[in-house]
Formats: sequence, C-alpha cells, structure tokens
Amino acid sequence: MRRWILAAMFTASAAASAAGCAEGGSGNATTTLGTSSGGGGATGTGASTTGPGASTTGPGATTGVGGSAPDHAVINEISAKGADWIEIKNPGAGALDLGGHGLCDDVDPEAGAMCDLATIVRFPAGLMLPPGGYLLVVGNEPADAGAGPMVACLPDGGPATCFYATWKISASNGETVHLVDSSNAPVDEVHYPADAVPKGQTWGRLPDGTGSFGPNQPTPGAANAAP
Repeated sequence: MRRWILAAMFTASAAASAAGCAEGGSGNATTTLGTSSGGGGATGTGASTTGPGASTTGPGATTGVGGSAPDHAVINEISAKGADWIEIKNPGAGALDLGGHGLCDDVDPEAGAMCDLATIVRFPAGLMLPPGGYLLVVGNEPADAGAGPMVACLPDGGPATCFYATWKISASNGETVHLVDSSNAPVDEVHYPADAVPKGQTWGRLPDGTGSFGPNQPTPGAANAAP
C-alpha cells in the first residue's frame, strides 16, 4: 500500500525566508513514501482535550498522562487574518496514521460547534505524521483544486506540501475548528475567538504542541513562538 509520510525539515534558509513574511513561518516539510503506524482523543470551547487517560491543564492546554505529550494529533496553530491556514502537529513520540481523518469548520458559527461534513478535508489512506511532524491545511481554496496533497502552499516559507480546504475561519466572528477521525469522532477541537489576534499574528499553542492558545508569530510547519 502506498503511504504518505510528512516529515518536518528545519533549515536555516527556510526559517530566514519565513521570517521576512508576515503570514509565513519558519520550517519546511516534504512528503515521501514509506510505512509506519500511529493512534487517536476530543474537546471544548477555546480548549483542546486529550484522549483516554489524559488530562487538560489551562485554557486550551493539552497534556498526556503524567504531563507527557498526548498520543494523538492536535490542532496547533490557526491563521485567520491574511493567509488562511491551520497547522496540525504530532506532539507524541510515535508516528500517527491520519488516513481517513478530517479537518472541518463549523456548519454555522452561530449555531454552535458542529463539524461541517459537507466541506470536510479528508486525508488520504496511509498518511503518516512522524513524531514532532506538522501538517498544513490551507483554507479558502477553490473546490475544483481538490484536497491534495499539494505542492503549492504558502507564497513564502512554510511546508513544501499541504492540503486544501474550501472554507476559511471567520476572524471577526470566531468559530471552532474540528479534527475528527475516520468515523467523525472528535480528536481535537479548538475555538478561534472573535478578533483573537491582529493581522500578522496567529492563534497557537505555547509551548508548541501542548500549551494553551494565545497570540503567536506565524510559524507554519515549525515550532510556535510568541510575537
């Protein structure tokens, strides 16, 4: 079976390129073929909750048993002003199989946090996210482009491969972003508050992958950093 592996690659040149872009970020990612395996969790408004046996500390903070990183993918950073994208991270020590998982926004932000299955982005079978790896979903793309994986992502900096979503996050009204498994059970859900950050900043976890959400520098495909 063909399997996609997204491996995070951090280079000085990519970081330098991204630093000069307000909506870009540091780091890069490539997609190769290979094999591996991985695993699955759920949430609340403005927060992200881990899977069985895990605990949550602080608004939006995610930790595993004994304070370790969770064993499932998390929504890690959201850009809703300027460039529109969502970054997913594997904060754990083992590779995760995201095949069949999906990312979606709300059916209607005013009706509450409900995953819009009509416009969900489904990841292909065999998509593997390595330990510490990132996956980028770029929003507000045309429907006829397909979901990907794509090699045309952000104009400057960021990963070399990504997926496309037709929807975008409402920066002015706020809404919830949902990461679900192949049966549409929630793995992670994060609320982007109305007018959370000014243009040129993103809403992300600090510390990267496990912390509470707050203003960030744009760092698609790389570790989150405070403004």
